[in-house]
Amino acid sequence: MNGCNRKEFFLYTIAILLSFLLSLIDRFGHPVFNPDGAFYFQVAETYLSHGFHAATALFNWPFYPISVAWLSRLTHLSLYNAGYLMNVVCSAAICVVFARVVRHLNRDFVYQCLAVLLILIWHVFAKLRADLTRDQGFWLFGLLSLLAFFHYVKTRKTIFSLLWFLVLSMAALYRMEGAFILITAPLAMFFLGGCWRERLIDYFKLNLPIIVVVLFFVLGFHAFFHLIWERAYRLLNYSRQSGGELGLVTSLVSYVWVLFNSMSMVYWLLFVLAFFQLKENNQMKFALPVSKSKIIILLSYLLPCVLTTLAFYTKKHFLEPRYLLLLLSLCLSLAPFGLYFSYQLWQSRRKNFSVRGVLFPVVVVLLFAELVADLYPFGTSHRYVMQAANWVKRNVSSQTMLYTCKGRLAILADRTAEGQ
Repeated sequence: MNGCNRKEFFLYTIAILLSFLLSLIDRFGHPVFNPDGAFYFQVAETYLSHGFHAATALFNWPFYPISVAWLSRLTHLSLYNAGYLMNVVCSAAICVVFARVVRHLNRDFVYQCLAVLLILIWHVFAKLRADLTRDQGFWLFGLLSLLAFFHYVKTRKTIFSLLWFLVLSMAALYRMEGAFILITAPLAMFFLGGCWRERLIDYFKLNLPIIVVVLFFVLGFHAFFHLIWERAYRLLNYSRQSGGELGLVTSLVSYVWVLFNSMSMVYWLLFVLAFFQLKENNQMKFALPVSKSKIIILLSYLLPCVLTTLAFYTKKHFLEPRYLLLLLSLCLSLAPFGLYFSYQLWQSRRKNFSVRGVLFPVVVVLLFAELVADLYPFGTSHRYVMQAANWVKRNVSSQTMLYTCKGRLAILADRTAEGQ
């Protein structure tokens, strides 16, 4: 193992340990899981007791609860603990995979270090650690497929195209948006240079006809294609349905505002700063320390994420930050370059002081505030659900029927959520 690999191994080990620690802190800081988690546990219990078809009758995309059920069966843990174990493992893996994505954008080790720092203290990620959702699985496999895509573009080996398909198919099993990326991302090969014959070969390596057949007939993705078309049609006709061009503009502005709120101001600031570099005379220039081909690959993932979430927003008029995880993390992958650029501006103040030289200390303060917000449980507390569950376990017989409108209380009180 050479020096570079040793440094990376040490960095990833630290990232995993810190991720475990933050998950543990979040576990005790937010002892009550999200309401969706109760529903997933109900689907998992139904799968274990009545099989796959009964589970799909409750939820037509049951891969996440089935994964929790199998993990519970293999480890002999309760569904509750198996769900948290999956969260902890996925969280640690996401930190490492995100750092590897940044490494493919630029091999400078300092950017990997900054990537680990930024992903660990990202408040959206911190909130997700305490939730039991399928979004972490989609996020993890989406980033892994991006790594496989990078390797394929670099080597053009068929093994990486197959690996890309398999990993992204896993992401699609968690969230159907993965299927849309599976179909659209290979179009990036037409923009990466080379003769048109090579571009077509690369495209079909990633998007073989047999894949289309499997998606269309076996996995039933024809319904998903119809849904995407319906939502795209709704988006195209939104101006007519919502009062002309003003309605469409309002929808787009609202969507942009949701994106801005979903990732904090300091991260968007770093994203913008990533598009600048410092010249030798301490002048700023518009440039990104990432090759054009890597930007095209990022866009091949970013654009499908924008289209699917925008189509969903025009129909439902709301977006949870967890729906945007892959989209936001693609933007976040450029933030380490912005953070390093702000540091360079701060260093250059010694030669020629300017207001922009104080940007780095401001960013550090804001990132520290982000860390404090992650560690301290601000906002509404749901500890009363845990307290009620503990009271039920101590004072109510296990033979007594328990009626509650909160499935989380039933699960925390060691009662099945079904019929109680």
